[in-house]
Amino acid sequence: MAKIMVVEDSDHFREGVVMALESQGHDVIQLNDGIHVEKELLKDSFDLIIMDIVMPEKGGVETMIDLRSNLGDTKLLLLTGKVSKDSTVLKNMLNHFGGSKVIFKPFKRNELLEEINILI
Repeated sequence: MAKIMVVEDSDHFREGVVMALESQGHDVIQLNDGIHVEKELLKDSFDLIIMDIVMPEKGGVETMIDLRSNLGDTKLLLLTGKVSKDSTVLKNMLNHFGGSKVIFKPFKRNELLEEINILI
């Protein structure tokens, strides 16, 4: 299956996503902020990065800006519960980082898995 990195500051939420992915046979690494994403990308390649947009140390937007030119074929799936679906900033960000998708919290396990299957 796919090699996936999950970057989410909420331990409970991150662990739920990881469990759902592992139950589908995916190889998953988990981080609690965007600070160590680049280091992990230097060690290994990933098919997909699932990342929260708003995190206290280094959020998803800042991390994407820093890494986008180094991601190659890695897909991005963004998670948020704090950004409006109608946000112009969010729409512009998605256009800028082509291929990215957003799932709005809360979401159901099957919604997450469906989006992942589309991306990978």
